[in-house]
Amino acid sequence: MVGRGPAAPALALVTLALRSPTALALDGTPWGNYDGNGGLADGHYCVGNDLSPPTSLNSSRGYWAGLTWKSSSPARGRYDFSEVDAILTAAAKADQFVEFNALVGQCSPDWLYTADGGVTALKVNWKPPPQCLPPTCVPAGTWDCARNGGQGCGCDGAGWPPQTHCTIGAGCGCNQTFPDYLSESYYAHLEDWVKATHAHIMKLPPALFERIVSVQANAGSTGDGCAWHGRLYPEQRLAGFDKIQNKSVFHAYQLRVLELFIETYSAPGSPLLLLNGLAKNPDLWAKVNATTSMARNGYMIKVGSVSHSYSSSGEQDIADTSGVLLKTELPGGRGKYIRSRGETTLSALPDWQQQPHWTAWALATWNLAFGMDTWQNNTLIEAQPRMRPVLSFFSHYAGVRKPQESPGAWAVLRDGLDTSDTQRFPEAQFGTCVPN
Repeated sequence: MVGRGPAAPALALVTLALRSPTALALDGTPWGNYDGNGGLADGHYCVGNDLSPPTSLNSSRGYWAGLTWKSSSPARGRYDFSEVDAILTAAAKADQFVEFNALVGQCSPDWLYTADGGVTALKVNWKPPPQCLPPTCVPAGTWDCARNGGQGCGCDGAGWPPQTHCTIGAGCGCNQTFPDYLSESYYAHLEDWVKATHAHIMKLPPALFERIVSVQANAGSTGDGCAWHGRLYPEQRLAGFDKIQNKSVFHAYQLRVLELFIETYSAPGSPLLLLNGLAKNPDLWAKVNATTSMARNGYMIKVGSVSHSYSSSGEQDIADTSGVLLKTELPGGRGKYIRSRGETTLSALPDWQQQPHWTAWALATWNLAFGMDTWQNNTLIEAQPRMRPVLSFFSHYAGVRKPQESPGAWAVLRDGLDTSDTQRFPEAQFGTCVPN
């Protein structure tokens, strides 16, 4: 049982496993731990996959790779998917699998912003913290990272000297260029790239094609349902380009882009399409469920909160809704299910800092119980050899939907807390309970 209250810190966990492998057998299944950061390094997207390569540890089933529009389209109408082919070739040799993340937004090609592309370049200060105000750091909406001695351009408050990071992103590492999403020219170019990417994938030799687990559809910044993480420059805000930040406007735009991906990847024999933000976009759910191919053959969803943290509020509700959805066989009785992907953010968790070993096991077993199929961004766990069995354990059991098909059994003893239970946690002792 897990709590429904406004917070749910866990007390104790015991894992009892009939089989807890330290080495992972290569049995051809794609489900389990994935490494690589999908074109992410130093907090910035759109960098080469070589900056976050596969670890080749025995805890990994495969590699989460970035597929950036910029790197695969050097000029309008020209495409180069040689990196895709190289990644799949390496995966085939290692009996591993690949999840591709189709990165657009700040990973769009530079030629878009020329006369040939016809799209306005928008300048965004990347993730400035609320305290990022003069004179502490450069005001959001300036392009000069050298001001104030090169200190502070956003980026979670860390000032990065231009000479160190100006090779990542446009201008400075803390500032990135985004397209005018609402431009019809932008959408037309994006549509061409999505279809060209799919066409290349479908023409791959079977030995490479079968290594693709999924392709994540994106509309904005990274895989999140937003145009960017940061602040648009003042002159462009005044010109009205921040309209896309309105939730209803971006919602409509995101739906249009993801419908494009859905239509394209509904072609027979396509890889699984991975969709993010379905729970917040009922119109998108309806579109997916109305697509015969996906309704019968499945797709993947990203379940962020489940994989990011452990013992958070409302876990029972999540298990009763999306958890049940993941465990329900799709029509036809052919062993088809909706699959799921998640990633950790351990560095942000106090539990990890205080009890890393306990937290890693708790999170892995919760993900398995929920129905997580692939789990990524576990570099903090992989960095400690004594903790790698957690990832091997996850890979060993991931993907199982029917108990009779499980390779073994395990149990977790857990106290699911509900901080709204004022009898167990008297307000006089623990403070006033504030409902969500």
